Amino acid sequence: MVENNRIKNSKSKTKLEETEEFKSGFTWRSMLALLYSITIFTPAVIWLQLVTLGVGLGGVVSFGTLLLFAELARMSKKPLTTQEAVMIFGPATIAGSAGFINLIYRMWFVKQPLLRVFGINPIDIPRWWAPPPSSLAYEMRTFLSPDVTLPFIINLAYWFVNLCGGLFFGLFLREVYIEGERLQFPIQHITVDAITSLTEREETRLTVLAWSMAVGFIYALILYTIPTYSTAAGYPISTIPIPWIDFTLSLQSLFPGIAFGIATDLVVLTHGFVLPTRIVIGMLIGSIARFLIINPLLVNMGLTRWAEEWIPGMDLTKIFQQSTLYFWLSPLIGIGFATGIVPVIWNAKTFMRSIKASFIKPLKYGRISGAPFSPLILISLYIIGCVGALALDIILVPGFPVWLLAIYELLLPFVIGLMSGRMIGLTGQSIDIPHLNNLVILAGIAQGYDKIDAWFLPLSLNPGTGWLKTMKVCQLTRTKISSWVKMNLIAHPIALLMGFIYTTLFWQIAPIPSAIYPAPQIMWPVRLMHKCTWISAIRGTEFFNVPMIIYSFLIFGALISITRMIRLPFSMVSVAVGLGSPIPVHVTQVIGLIIGKIIAKFFGEKFFARYKTTISAGVSIGEGIAIVIGVLSALIIKSIWARPF
Repeated sequence: MVENNRIKNSKSKTKLEETEEFKSGFTWRSMLALLYSITIFTPAVIWLQLVTLGVGLGGVVSFGTLLLFAELARMSKKPLTTQEAVMIFGPATIAGSAGFINLIYRMWFVKQPLLRVFGINPIDIPRWWAPPPSSLAYEMRTFLSPDVTLPFIINLAYWFVNLCGGLFFGLFLREVYIEGERLQFPIQHITVDAITSLTEREETRLTVLAWSMAVGFIYALILYTIPTYSTAAGYPISTIPIPWIDFTLSLQSLFPGIAFGIATDLVVLTHGFVLPTRIVIGMLIGSIARFLIINPLLVNMGLTRWAEEWIPGMDLTKIFQQSTLYFWLSPLIGIGFATGIVPVIWNAKTFMRSIKASFIKPLKYGRISGAPFSPLILISLYIIGCVGALALDIILVPGFPVWLLAIYELLLPFVIGLMSGRMIGLTGQSIDIPHLNNLVILAGIAQGYDKIDAWFLPLSLNPGTGWLKTMKVCQLTRTKISSWVKMNLIAHPIALLMGFIYTTLFWQIAPIPSAIYPAPQIMWPVRLMHKCTWISAIRGTEFFNVPMIIYSFLIFGALISITRMIRLPFSMVSVAVGLGSPIPVHVTQVIGLIIGKIIAKFFGEKFFARYKTTISAGVSIGEGIAIVIGVLSALIIKSIWARPF
């Protein structure tokens, strides 16, 4: 009895000591950094979404904000603590539009003549998803129309329940994989190294970062800032084509149906520095197979509807869109299923061990990630996030089989979270199973539901793995997870407000999509085609080719299985990415891979391996600063001179 009491006291002491070692990163300095990152970077994040493809500012926001505030703190003789740096590096990355561009997409969607091609009547699209086609809200470019009120409220409601649901599953997976199985999470160790290197002020790294920032700033000044400012002033100046240089017209006389180009954003090029070589090569192989081999072959042999639709003079954008619609939609669905399902089959033991660890294996004493959240908080988050999402689904699509919606909202996030969480903890990577939401809708149709509105339910699984990864960073840096959650819960509403303000301002400058905002002009039609293909599946149209989906699944699944047994210098999953995206992005990434090899040759392999992520981060930061200058200048000019119409 005495021995048992001693053990219990020892365990309690260990738990208490480990909890006391953790420190809060929630301070006035980290809060100020959060406000800075969201206010300054949100317009740049939104603008990049509107003008280019394959470019994000996650590194810019994280590294840029942390670097600035680390230097300011050092100048004040009170350096940032590691815990404050985690706060700045993590929640700062949520800067963005918070879904408001998606609302504009919905307004654009209901007015597209392409819907008729799929046999869809815009009148049948539910009013809670988008205003009616007769609404003037899209032409007036405003969210303040009565027609937009209901879609706006529904969008916010799903945003809120998704946030709560993701946090619940993140906390649940923390107990399973951080506290229970004590997995290593290798990628999160790299993140911790990045945070500590910026706060510890390594001289060589800062020098590399500064030179990279200068290069990125100067290039983006030419690529983005000058055209943005001059266009806003009414005297447009073209410098370098955005988002790519298109060589398609020059090659068509030799190879009808071909498409080729080079992306012009320097950040895309630096992705070739940091992505694994086999991933970069795989994506290029996929793009070459589609745009340089299969597309021209189908045109020259007169096969499929794509061959009939191709006409001389098509540019890269049109070829990407039209070949997607008239050939690639069904194969890409099959390939998507293969990339999600086949690796799960190969990792069945891992998946079963995850379930066993969650519900059978008891958790150990002596916590390593700090104090747990109370069961009441977890239950409340689950009710709001998961049960709340189910309630919204039932309200919006009455008559749809409730048991299917319950499986999707209440059960599947556990399954996907357990699978993805363990894989991230072991390898740093996870597997996405695509089209689960579409399969739920198809299953409901098979049960007799015959309305179109279910296809517009904003079903989106959030298994909490994003929260889980940062919770591991908190554990490694001895940061209180509660302080990080508190910071996030404050950050999200602020990001929502700033996203609304800046999206509205951009929309007032010019229509979305338009020549000023080319990215939606390229991708929105493809996005529309994908949704309409699933909707038209029940009507037996040519766009949903079931045999083609099955053959693509079997062939690509077999290739994935073969590459697991025979080591190849590329990844089949990356090949699938290349098949489904424009070729210029992957050509530029390969150019970046080659330039990286040259840099490594001149400066040494060790130097490049140590600082390649710093170079990429510096270019991103410099480009982000130039973009922010251009965007804010354009907004100021428009607010002074321009009319919204």
